[in-house]
Amino acid sequence: MAILAFLTGSLSAMIGCDYLPFGYVSMKEIVDNPTQYEGKKIKVKGLVSEVTSIPFLDIRFYALNDRGYQILVVAKETIPAVKADVSMIGVVNNFVVIRNESLGLHLRETKRLDTGW
Repeated sequence: MAILAFLTGSLSAMIGCDYLPFGYVSMKEIVDNPTQYEGKKIKVKGLVSEVTSIPFLDIRFYALNDRGYQILVVAKETIPAVKADVSMIGVVNNFVVIRNESLGLHLRETKRLDTGW
């Protein structure tokens, strides 16, 4: 009985774990359907191409790229290095959406994942 409870608990923990190598939303999907993801928390991964920091205004962001699609990410804490592989969880925001075209599509980072892969 205890073994069954342990296995059930372990399986439940693994299913909800952010660090599993699946459950990512492609950047193409987000860019192509910005209103579908507005305000939703998602998991993405990509390569950092640009970083910007304005310390006196406490502004930090970076561009995350995947297969030709790019999304700006507002960093929660530190900025990753250019060319770093990043996996993260964030909330999708748009400044304005007109006829399903997003102006100012970006992610607000809530958690950076250290996947170690």
